[in-house]
Formats: sequence, structure tokens, C-alpha cells
Amino acid sequence: MKGRFGVACLAGAVLAGQASATIVNISTHLGANPVEVTVGSIKHVGVTLSLGPGTHTVTPIDTSGGGAYTAANRFSQVNLPFKGWEWNVFVSTDGGLTGVKHGYGGGSPSNDDPYQATAAAAFAAAPAPFLLTYGSATDVTFFWLDDNFGDNTGGISIDVSSPVPEPFTLSLVGLALATAVRRRRKLA
Repeated sequence: MKGRFGVACLAGAVLAGQASATIVNISTHLGANPVEVTVGSIKHVGVTLSLGPGTHTVTPIDTSGGGAYTAANRFSQVNLPFKGWEWNVFVSTDGGLTGVKHGYGGGSPSNDDPYQATAAAAFAAAPAPFLLTYGSATDVTFFWLDDNFGDNTGGISIDVSSPVPEPFTLSLVGLALATAVRRRRKLA
């Protein structure tokens, strides 16, 4: 019986310690995303998630990582000298009206916000995973923006991982499992 008790506690600690993850896919096409907000002549398109308190990790992913997209191209059907692929996502807590940009492209055609020749090169230049920390449950909108959606290709995919429970929470889960196993042993 001691072996089962140890395995049950270990399994409970492992299960409780795993962070949950949500893959978010943002299409560069109108009508394809749950959120569309117009700010002036610019449309913000994306997805809103309710994130609990704690620190969340946002990781760029591509199709090999389970995402629907590798990168976005807002100029795929026009001949501009600065056209190309980009990887950026904006993060907002006001429903997508404003946001903080993570990544590059989508700004000016200057060299300080360069585009890439391929979707793979754009994804390779995507930002490192970044953290979002909230003290309470917060609705967070992840979005991409443009003023002309008719010539877009691709989209942006991210993995949003929720925090691992604190060690105190893990201890409570382990204690609950230990109590359940002891009660079961007494009944048997």
C-alpha cells in the first residue's frame, strides 16, 4: 500500500504543477477572428482571453509548433519596395482599442521596422517569449492591425501559458490526495 500512496501523491503534484496553455491564431483576414475593433481607419483583429491572476508566458509559435500560421504579409498582392513578411502581436486590456506591440513590421517601411523575405524568416525574427502579469482576472485581447485587409496573407499564432500553481497549492493537492488514499485504505 505504501507504493500506491507515494505514486498517488507524486501524480497529484505533477498534475497540479502543469501549466495550462491556449493556442491563439489571429488571421489577417476580416471576418475570421472573434474580435474586430475599428480605431480611426485601422481595424484591430484578434482574440480575447480571460487570464487569471499571475504571470502568463506568451510564446510565438508557427505551424510546426501547433499554430495555424507562421507569419503575416500585409502586402502580398501589391508591388511595394518595402513589402514582405512580419511577425507582431499587440496586447491590450481595453478590448483592443490600444495595445503594446511585441515583434516587428507593420509600422513604417523604414529600416527600423523591417519586413522579411519569407514567412520562415519572419518567424525566426519573432520576439522571444514575453511575460504578462496580472493581479486579478483580466480580459486580454491579442490582436494584429491593418488598414487594408484585401491583400493580406497568413496570420500570427501564439501559445499563452497560464501560471503553474504556487508550491502552497501543490502542498494542498498532495495533502488532499494523501487523505483520500488513507481513507480508502481504512475502508478496505
